[in-house]
Amino acid sequence: MTDTEIYLSEVLEAEREIRRKEVDLRNAQLEYNAAYENQSRSINFDVVVQKHHSKRSPTEEAAIIIIDIYRARVDDIEKDLNICRAIIADVQQTVLKAALCGREREYIELMYYKGYSAKKTAQLLFCSERTLTRIREKALNKIEAVRKKSP
Repeated sequence: MTDTEIYLSEVLEAEREIRRKEVDLRNAQLEYNAAYENQSRSINFDVVVQKHHSKRSPTEEAAIIIIDIYRARVDDIEKDLNICRAIIADVQQTVLKAALCGREREYIELMYYKGYSAKKTAQLLFCSERTLTRIREKALNKIEAVRKKSP
């Protein structure tokens, strides 16, 4: 596998990671909301947050720490999601700049964005595997040229 192919395969991996992180995010948001609700029942959380830390009771301080931990988890997951989205956007922008022809674009989409095998991709493009190899080489060369020009 060439460097360009590894670069392109990052899209599929990033999309898988996004699906996992979106589940994690939903769970983290539910946990955060539940913790916030739980703490709000025992103290007036919005008022406590406004107090100077020296005037808070140990229980109030602990409540704020708990909520902060859950919020930090949500923030970390959102940050990871943004990184994955940036990877996808970068690869897609590079492929766009490569000005691929229709079959080359389809090849990239099927092989690297959807994860199909070469045999299945050849079938979907109505070509032989030998022709697919030529399409692959042209597409990868164009993308590699764009990557070399980019800083």
